[in-house]
Amino acid sequence: MDLDVPGSEEAFFDQLEDDTFAIIDAALAVRPTIRVMISSYEYPNFNIGFWCFLYACPKRRDLSRDPDAALISDVELNDMMKRVEQRRIGWVLSNPQLLFDHGIGLMHWYHGDGQTGPRLLPYPGQAPPDYAPFPGGNPLRPTLRADFRRPNGVDADPIHLNYAGYQDK
Repeated sequence: MDLDVPGSEEAFFDQLEDDTFAIIDAALAVRPTIRVMISSYEYPNFNIGFWCFLYACPKRRDLSRDPDAALISDVELNDMMKRVEQRRIGWVLSNPQLLFDHGIGLMHWYHGDGQTGPRLLPYPGQAPPDYAPFPGGNPLRPTLRADFRRPNGVDADPIHLNYAGYQDK
């Protein structure tokens, strides 16, 4: 999907919502009294280094409006993540069986952002409806690389936290 085409971002969000609710509705069809938690992501970090060619560099190019002259910045990636999570908060607020786990910036709170130390940046808010502060951490900086998983020792994942990060969450 080319997000530069007018309306494509909205179409992406609509598809994401449809797919998410297909899974939620299937779970509720079997267990109608459960509550479903939607857990947010963390600020990504596409600054991989040597292993970038495996995933992060091609994905950063895909997300860039002009991949040859201006790759998407860390700030723009974080802003994209905030928009996704704001949309997901809207789903939660419209459905009493859904809960939201706001974790954007949580790793910044625990470990700092490379410029500010641990436990000094805002802790992500946990109370609906606005989950203030939203987002937590520093939206101008990526999550530290040390917080991301390294399958088989390969530091290539720009999105998924390591075991310790998920334990913190």
